[in-house]
Amino acid sequence: MKYVSDGPYRSYKIGDIQIAFKHVANKNISGMSPVTLLVVQGLMALGKDNIDEGIIKKIQRRLTENDRKVLSAETIRVPFWIRNAINLLVKNGENKA
Repeated sequence: MKYVSDGPYRSYKIGDIQIAFKHVANKNISGMSPVTLLVVQGLMALGKDNIDEGIIKKIQRRLTENDRKVLSAETIRVPFWIRNAINLLVKNGENKA
């Protein structure tokens, strides 16, 4: 399991489970709502090469109209590839609303 954190890189093994904390710039995660943090963390854990239309649709189905607005507003400073995925989430959501 991988998690993002504004702390140092750390890795722990508990039984058969490996937990890794990946450092990200504080500007990428501070001040975000819990939903935005969850979406950004999920996208980062998957990695840009593993995000496809199916993933976008799965995430989008779980977002409310307000979640999409907040997500769009709070992710201005995230890495470009995450912002592109967020734009797809918002666009897909607007088509289904």
